[in-house]
Amino acid sequence: MQTNTALQFVQTGPQYCQLLWANSKTNQLANIFLRDNCPCCLHANGQKLLETADLSLSVAPAEYAIDNERQILRLVWATDGHTSEYPFAWLLQHGATAETPREGRLLGRPENAITLWDAELNNLLPGGKYPKVAAGGSALAQWLGNTVQYGFSLLDDVPVQPGTVVQVAELFGYIRQTNYGRLFDVKSVVNPNNLAYTGLAISPHTDNPYRQPVPTLQLLHCISSSAQGGDSILVDGFKVAADLAELHPHYYYLLHTTPVTFSFRDNNNWLLRTTTIIELDTWGNVVAVNFNNRSIQPFRLDAHDMVVFYDAYLTFARMLAHEKYQVRFSLRSGHLYMVNNRRVLHARTAFTNAGGERWLQGTYADIDGLLSTWRVLDGDSFRGYTFI
Repeated sequence: MQTNTALQFVQTGPQYCQLLWANSKTNQLANIFLRDNCPCCLHANGQKLLETADLSLSVAPAEYAIDNERQILRLVWATDGHTSEYPFAWLLQHGATAETPREGRLLGRPENAITLWDAELNNLLPGGKYPKVAAGGSALAQWLGNTVQYGFSLLDDVPVQPGTVVQVAELFGYIRQTNYGRLFDVKSVVNPNNLAYTGLAISPHTDNPYRQPVPTLQLLHCISSSAQGGDSILVDGFKVAADLAELHPHYYYLLHTTPVTFSFRDNNNWLLRTTTIIELDTWGNVVAVNFNNRSIQPFRLDAHDMVVFYDAYLTFARMLAHEKYQVRFSLRSGHLYMVNNRRVLHARTAFTNAGGERWLQGTYADIDGLLSTWRVLDGDSFRGYTFI
């Protein structure tokens, strides 16, 4: 955050510092917060050296000095005479203002500046080219930024050697290994433990909602695709949830307050997780959609609540399955897509191997690695995204 704003006046008090800026804006910061976040009380690695438990709520500055040339506010603390210097940009970023709600300082982060979408995005799918993305730098930043903004991104010209999907994930992060292994093959098998390993159509869903924590990224790489059918479908769960909240607020309320359980069981695994279908953060923003018709367990509600909840559940399910929300494309050899599994639901049409083969390889990764790499490469803006 850059600023050339001059600081005109500081009013110190026993609990707060009130700042008056040259543009007539004011913001307020608590003394305990300022002392706890003294910029000089940090290790070279950026971690805090100051023990918060050693501080007192009565901490207050004895004096201050404004350095508009260096864009610094200097505070000298009465308790121990320690001097702290705060950049203006930091004060503006962290100080509450009359017109800015407290949660706005968090929701304004770049990774929260997402774009909701529906079927109109079919006209301009976000993606990149593997040779450029694999080289790193701005092309990798753009590809990762697509996933931050839209919840998914495509990748063309990926080598068709088995295992390449793992190498793509390792461009930005680390593999999330599960009982399916470091990577898994998606093709028809005899006696499958998952419907993904059949040729059946699969409705929009998020993967592994029965895990704690849920894998946040899924990558699927097409090794070969000569089978008939098997088109890929993606749905922005955040967009559908937003529309549900507008059209049916009570249904939206039920889906983010009613606990449901997901489960997966085979001979070697028994996974269970209880959550809500629409998951909110502390400020009421949707942070995840947990939806998987194959692994959801019978609801535990009385008869009246059961009927009402099913009304909400069916409405949401039908919206997710409606073509107006769906992006569709055919994966061909050398194509790959990555989805934010907490936001974007994926599906496929039925396929048959008669006269052909459909072989995908997939892996899971966690979004913290993606966000970390993206911030390092291009974390300050959304400029320059490429599309295919």
